[in-house]
Amino acid sequence: MDRFGNVYVADSTNNDVRILQPASAGPLLTVSSTHSGNFTLGQTGATYTIAVNNALTAATTSGTVTLTDAVPAGLTLVSISGTDWSCSSNVCTSNDAVQGGSSYSPITVTVDVAANAPPQVTNEVSLSGGGSPGTGAIDPTFIGPGTPVLAIGTSLAGAFVQGEPTAVANFIVANQSAAAASSGPVTVSVSLSDALTMVSIQGNGWACTSNTCTRSDSLVGGAAYDPIVVTVAVASTAPPQVTNQVTVAGGGSAGASITQIIAISPFTCDLSGDGIVNVVDVQTLIEEVLGLIPAVNDLNHDGAINVADVQKLINAAVGLGCPY
Repeated sequence: MDRFGNVYVADSTNNDVRILQPASAGPLLTVSSTHSGNFTLGQTGATYTIAVNNALTAATTSGTVTLTDAVPAGLTLVSISGTDWSCSSNVCTSNDAVQGGSSYSPITVTVDVAANAPPQVTNEVSLSGGGSPGTGAIDPTFIGPGTPVLAIGTSLAGAFVQGEPTAVANFIVANQSAAAASSGPVTVSVSLSDALTMVSIQGNGWACTSNTCTRSDSLVGGAAYDPIVVTVAVASTAPPQVTNQVTVAGGGSAGASITQIIAISPFTCDLSGDGIVNVVDVQTLIEEVLGLIPAVNDLNHDGAINVADVQKLINAAVGLGCPY
């Protein structure tokens, strides 16, 4: 040992002399926080990995070691855990005795990123106990716009009725708020129930053919494209409920789909519901035209209940049918 406290040992392999560092007076813990890649706005399940090490020549730890992760604003703590650690809220403790040159088991901190998080946050970790001086670490984290998140919604322009020749459904593609803008072609495909027949499919800015529409202009987060308008003919024998499948793909987003369930109203000239069209039904409609009872049976679908509806009902009563 020299006057600086160094201990020299002979290395017979290399005919050399090495300095053997003396053991530290006590434990010397270090802590680090790391993450993989940039986080993104609206991301769920982003993770930090916290590592706690005892210096190579340090003494074995003793007592409780306490780690605190001050999750920054813009991130929400989902969970914090590690083998052999006891964690609650944002604090983990361990009573393990860790020798110099060894490590505690890693701690995983899982967070969700707010849709309005700032472009950079800093995860701050502090460590104390175990006989070591207190220490800490910071982990600057960039938050990017993420990826587009396209979804598709639907609405009906009025009720769908058996035999209706021009029933209309609208489909709207939107990008999630705070998501990145879409890039490249976006394609919407409509798969109709067998009880519906495509009459037309169109939309401002969309190029449509058959049952598919595409466009390539970028859609920013929180915005929506103009709707796709689908006109269909409803079979006269359509069941009370039909189902369509609609998908959206492309634009840099994961694909999305919806199941559109449509209730089909029956169309009939049998106003009394007794299974036949006869004078009872005609009398009912005449009373509606005269205002004697509420007018509800617009059989011609022209927005008024008048003599044209009565004539249609008479035709049905004499066997000429009751088309939509």
